[in-house]
Amino acid sequence: MRGWKRGGLPGLALGVALGIGAGPARAADAPALEGQLHDWLANLLGPRVDLGERPVRATAQGDGFALAMPIAGPIGATGITIDGAPATATARGLDDGRWTLDDIRLPSPLSVSAATEKGRGTWTLTLQDQDNHAVIDPSLATTSTWDSRIGGYSARSQGPQGEQHTEAAHVVTHITWQPVADGRVDVTETASTDLLSSTSHVEKVGLVSLSAAHARLDAHLDALAPGRVPPLVHAVLDVVMPLMASASAAIAAGDKPPKPEMTPQMRTALVALVDAAGGLIGGFGERVRLEDVHLQGPMGDGALQAVEFGTSAAAPDGRLQLRMHIGLDGLDSAMLRDGPLHAYLPHHIALTPRLSGVQADRVLALLRRAAATGGEDPTLESDAEAIVHDGPLAIGLDTLTADFGPATLTGSGEMRVLGRDEISGHAHVQVTGLNDLIHDAQTVPMLRQAEPGLIFLKGIGSTEGTTTVWDIAYIDGKLTVNGTDMSQMMPGK
Repeated sequence: MRGWKRGGLPGLALGVALGIGAGPARAADAPALEGQLHDWLANLLGPRVDLGERPVRATAQGDGFALAMPIAGPIGATGITIDGAPATATARGLDDGRWTLDDIRLPSPLSVSAATEKGRGTWTLTLQDQDNHAVIDPSLATTSTWDSRIGGYSARSQGPQGEQHTEAAHVVTHITWQPVADGRVDVTETASTDLLSSTSHVEKVGLVSLSAAHARLDAHLDALAPGRVPPLVHAVLDVVMPLMASASAAIAAGDKPPKPEMTPQMRTALVALVDAAGGLIGGFGERVRLEDVHLQGPMGDGALQAVEFGTSAAAPDGRLQLRMHIGLDGLDSAMLRDGPLHAYLPHHIALTPRLSGVQADRVLALLRRAAATGGEDPTLESDAEAIVHDGPLAIGLDTLTADFGPATLTGSGEMRVLGRDEISGHAHVQVTGLNDLIHDAQTVPMLRQAEPGLIFLKGIGSTEGTTTVWDIAYIDGKLTVNGTDMSQMMPGK
């Protein structure tokens, strides 16, 4: 379902590339501007990509330039072929060294095909209307922006294993690159779409479709270091392109693609990739919200008023901290709509799991050694355990909320891992309306199987008014609930 965001990806890629090399500066003539853009792209993509002499064509036009970037043709020996008209724009230099890019036109239709073991796969993009603009400061001294409005977005992928078609009536994207300290930039993106739909024909599964009346993306990259992007891109290409070329040659010869093997050159590239990625950003976050969602598939139909997914990562004190967020509102199901269980579908579910504690620099050092040795260093496993032990690794659930008919559950907790056999943790869980849920289990036939479990939970909990509370602890192999030892009920006891 990420296809709807692709209208903003050219702007995001352009922003990541800001400041990588010289960038386009004020040019007196078209050949000079072409040369600067050539050097800029060559610095970004590295020697594995043959740009030709004129990857960007510049033509003087009024007080600016008309730009065209041809993209059609094969990508080396990778088996990937691009078909589409050149990407175009008009560029005008400003007195303060910035550039305005107007009338940016992405190729439509744009087709990308690639050889796969089972046949050729194709991805095609069509945009009915485009209105794209950007203001770029190559020096990163001031804010740069990208604004895009796409009408009639359509992306279709076809291959031996199935077909997927994603459409959106409108996609509006705004991206900002704000300079911060030490030549870094904060990148923020917002994107929204109306009338989003995705239909997939999956081999051995059948037709699966999802639609949403509205969708929104909010994303950010914190303290991005543009200078680290070229070595990262070079390293990725040094690993990926030889593997793709080998697989493409085998497929063209009618053979099965060989098992990937890492050459010494590829291992060196992996080390460079780890080094470049280590200081690329200070953190990132993304949240997607879909509203008025409908799903259809072989297992039945369903609906949601809203669904949210989010991820974030940072290392504010040098220790990694990863978070996820999942939220569901207004769950409905056609299969249960006329049955007694419909009343117990949750109206709201929210989960925010967290992973934190390990030292980021030690993880990077371990990944670097693994890349350099192909994972064959016998000390990697013990060193990984030492990183967890010294953390310690913390696995938490910051929020848990769910309702089931008359009952509402909330909770939070954390587990700390010091080693394979050194685990401790605690959790606080409470349910309001448990008595009403037990009463329903006694009177609704389809809920009766749940009655013994609900009564047991009620018995080990403590009651505070209409709320039942469980304070759970696990320390030194001992499990307690509200102070009562429950260890004998653990698996294996």
